Amino acid sequence: MFSSLTGNISSNNITIDSGQEGIDLGSNSNGTYIFNNTINSSSSTGIFVSGPDRTFIHFNNITAENQAIWTESPRTTIQNNDLTSLGADTSGVRLDSAENIVANNNISTIGSTSPGIYIQAANNNMSGNNITSSGASAYGIHLDSGTSNSILLNNTISSFFF
Repeated sequence: MFSSLTGNISSNNITIDSGQEGIDLGSNSNGTYIFNNTINSSSSTGIFVSGPDRTFIHFNNITAENQAIWTESPRTTIQNNDLTSLGADTSGVRLDSAENIVANNNISTIGSTSPGIYIQAANNNMSGNNITSSGASAYGIHLDSGTSNSILLNNTISSFFF
C-alpha cells in the first residue's frame, strides 16, 4: 500500500487483501500523478484520494471489491483507466467533491446498487466513458442531490438489471 505520497506513483503491481486501499492519498499529496499501475483489492478501494488538490489518475488497471477509485478531493482527473468494481453498494468511480474530470475510462460494476459512476457533488465533468453496470439498481451514472452544474457528455452506458 502507498499512503500520503507526493510526486508520481507508477508501474506497480499492487495486490491488497487486508482491507486497506491499494493507494491512499492524504492531505500532503497535492499534484500527484498515479499512472500505469495494476491494483487488485479483494476487500477495499483501489485508489482513495482524501486530501490533495489536483491529483491525476491515468492508465491504471484496477479491480476492487469496493470503489475502484474514490475521491473526496477537488480537481481530480481520472482518465484512460480500466476499472472493475465487484460487490453490492459500491461503484467504479465515486466523486464526493467538486470540479473533477472523469473521461475516457472503461468502467464495469457487478453487484446490486453499484453504479459505474456515483456523484455527490456539483461541477463535475464525465465524458467519453464506456460503462457497464450489472445488478439490481446498478445504474450507469447515479447523480445524488447537490450535483448541479455537472456535465455528462458522450458516455456509452449499458445497464443489466437482475
